[in-house]
Amino acid sequence: MRLERVIVVVVLAALASVYVIAGAPIALAVLGVQVLYLLKVRTWWLLAVQAVLVYTATVAGGVSTGILGFLAGALLLTRAHRDTARVLASFVVASAALIDAARGGATADATITVVLISLVVFGLTRLVHRAEAFSGCETE
Repeated sequence: MRLERVIVVVVLAALASVYVIAGAPIALAVLGVQVLYLLKVRTWWLLAVQAVLVYTATVAGGVSTGILGFLAGALLLTRAHRDTARVLASFVVASAALIDAARGGATADATITVVLISLVVFGLTRLVHRAEAFSGCETE
C-alpha cells in the first residue's frame, strides 16, 4: 500500500475511533468498508452494507449521526449513476437531521458534522486517486 493510502487510512481510522471510544465498535466495520472504497472496490452491495451498518448504529445503537458521513462520502465517490448517488448523499444528510430531531438534539450540529465527515472522506479519497494518477504520468 502506498504512503498516500496509509495516511488516508490513518485519518479515517481516527474518525472512526471517535465512535469506537464512544461505545460503538460497529464503527470498525464502517471503517473496513471505507478502506475498500479507498482501494477502489465500489459495488452497489458494498454501499448497501455500509448503509445497514451506519443506520443500525445510529437508529438502533444510539450512536451519533455523524457516522452517517461515511456513507454520504462513499456515495459521493460513486461513479456509476453519479447524479443519483449525489441525491442519495443529500438524503443521508437530511436523515441525520431527522434522526437527531427525533432524539431532541441539535439538528444543525448533526447536519454540519455529517457534511464535514462526508467531505473529508470524499476529498481525501479523491486526492489519493489523483496523486496516484499523477505519479503514473511522470517520466524520468
